[in-house]
Amino acid sequence: MRSLKPYGIGNLYYEFLDGREIAVTNFDFRNRSDRFWGGLGGGLTYNWNDNAYSLYTKIVASTIFIDFGDRYTLHGTIGFKAIF
Repeated sequence: MRSLKPYGIGNLYYEFLDGREIAVTNFDFRNRSDRFWGGLGGGLTYNWNDNAYSLYTKIVASTIFIDFGDRYTLHGTIGFKAIF
């Protein structure tokens, strides 16, 4: 049996810590970006051989709420699963 399942996803992200700081030699990198982000995305899962094998993909776009669309991320995942 084969199946193709689309899905949608929505996420909210909040940074509870006070940013991140990394020191490399005498230069400091700081990330104290805005803390509240949101993301929307979707994906597909294709199963076959009675769900023994699956191909899946997901893509998500996230942005900050204060400057909506000025800063954003786009990430995706592609994978294969097998059940023995």
